[in-house]
Amino acid sequence: MRLLPLVLLAALLITPAGGLVAQELRWQLTAFPEEADFAFISSMIALNDGSMLATVNNSVYRTFDRGDSWETMPFDGLFLQRSPNKGLLLKTDSHFLSSADEGRTWSALSDKLDMASQDYVLSHSSAALFVSSAGSLFGSGQAGIFRSLDEGQSWTQVFDSLMTSNIVETQDGGILCAINRFQASIGGEKIDRAAAIFRSDDLGETWQELPLFDPLVNNWRLWTAPITGTVFASANLDDQFPGRVYRSSDNGLSWNTTNLLDFAWAFVELPDKRLFVTAINSGVHFSVDGGRLWSGVSNGLLDPRVFGLALHPSGVLMTSDFFARAYRTQSAVVSVSHQANATLRIGQPTPNPSPGAGSLPVHLNQPLDLRIEILNEIGQQVRSTALRLQSGSHSLRLPIAGLANGAYYCRITTGGSALTRLLLLQR
Repeated sequence: MRLLPLVLLAALLITPAGGLVAQELRWQLTAFPEEADFAFISSMIALNDGSMLATVNNSVYRTFDRGDSWETMPFDGLFLQRSPNKGLLLKTDSHFLSSADEGRTWSALSDKLDMASQDYVLSHSSAALFVSSAGSLFGSGQAGIFRSLDEGQSWTQVFDSLMTSNIVETQDGGILCAINRFQASIGGEKIDRAAAIFRSDDLGETWQELPLFDPLVNNWRLWTAPITGTVFASANLDDQFPGRVYRSSDNGLSWNTTNLLDFAWAFVELPDKRLFVTAINSGVHFSVDGGRLWSGVSNGLLDPRVFGLALHPSGVLMTSDFFARAYRTQSAVVSVSHQANATLRIGQPTPNPSPGAGSLPVHLNQPLDLRIEILNEIGQQVRSTALRLQSGSHSLRLPIAGLANGAYYCRITTGGSALTRLLLLQR
């Protein structure tokens, strides 16, 4: 991995409510989870109890004081991620673990995937696990993409391709997967297959390759902003052109370039829609316009090669560099009261299209009063109901019985926040 000079772009002077001006953002060094050469923190997850989990090499660490001290967890792990339906997911050397109680207890998902050659999908270094809002599990890796419809007990291969990267869900319920470039010599024949991005609109049954917009890409990394739904594709190129970040505002159907010329590793979207991203050669970057323009905010970092990134419940950001050094911002980037409003997460309506009955997965970090509204295509309210839910995951029955066929919007409102999903009725 080549170290590029850190380029500090002009800092933005816009100050959203409850946040810092980008010029004022500064990182401070905390404790080292693991002191070793080239042992970067691959993933960081903030938990509701104020602690944070991080993976370094094949170990999992936890901090209760925003990185000032770390304790080693009694299990191994390579990568952590949060799922709308499964809570926390942890990839280990041989299988995946899931936790529904913020990491207090873990259970193993079945790793009995079909094999291609001698490698399980789950054991390959590029393997990833994704849970769709409809509850389907997707596992990706060297042997392609596998899907489980029964909580991981059985798996079916739905995409046959070498070197599959990560999987994301778009706001309209589509599934995107990235295929990395594959170069090899097999039986004297040289194979050079370009990297690509594919989309499925039927939970993996069929896939469509999206138009190729950069033939130089070696690896892709995908991410969907949970609030705005903007999709980002981070491209890893070569030594001469180290990377580039693209964005899509139409669920991956078309893409536009941004000014961030590096391979982005981790994204965070704040409740006020500001974006932060770590780039593996040029530090942390910041955007207030939905990811079109980015500015560097790396003051205080000892090395510009950064990876993990997470928003702590206290409102500070935490990141890490190539030597497993952890950092946090000296001040909060979002007020604690504003952060508390981000306790509601919703998935996609299922089934969609619906024959006249449907549900919506909802997860709350604290008890909340909610209002469910069904709006027609021109935004008129046609159904509405109010309820109070306790913290945890729920499946809300949508009040859509008797409505005519067509497109509707499901809007979930709590306090001053609202989240909306598209629903099609088709009998």
